[in-house]
Amino acid sequence: MSPLSQTPCPERLFALAILSTLQPRHSRSHCTRPCSPLSLLTFARHDYAATIPQLLSLLASCQSAPPPSPALDPFSQLSSHCGLVPTEPYATIATNLSLSYLYTCQLPAAIKTLEDAFVRAPAFVTNAMVFNLCTLYDLAFDNAVSGRKKRVMEEVVKRWGLEVKKESFRI
Repeated sequence: MSPLSQTPCPERLFALAILSTLQPRHSRSHCTRPCSPLSLLTFARHDYAATIPQLLSLLASCQSAPPPSPALDPFSQLSSHCGLVPTEPYATIATNLSLSYLYTCQLPAAIKTLEDAFVRAPAFVTNAMVFNLCTLYDLAFDNAVSGRKKRVMEEVVKRWGLEVKKESFRI
């Protein structure tokens, strides 16, 4: 595969640019910005120790409020056109923070971050979040404890009626 074929479409680049500068649409928005350009840059440069305080600050700025209606949200329409998965900024920030903790050998903090995101924003739980959390459970616990935690998470996903693939649970 040539490097050119791996280049994202211009629409996707535009959508990502919008993500980094998006302002709140109403007074009770989740976050002032989904991700700051600086946190994305330090994460991309694999400087996870510098990324952690930036993402913690972004996470602290998030408030609990319902997201805007996708039908009325032009960004949601643009992101679905480009094949981006709509997520709540809190879930995206939490996933990046969890990975940063993992890459700096802070496994308990990585697990707690994703568990908190799972509890705080269950409607925005993705296959990737579930897969990542199950992988962290496998790394941190023996098979019995890991399996129990995954089965509990699977039951919660069923009760919430979330669309998560069974393979994501790694059972």
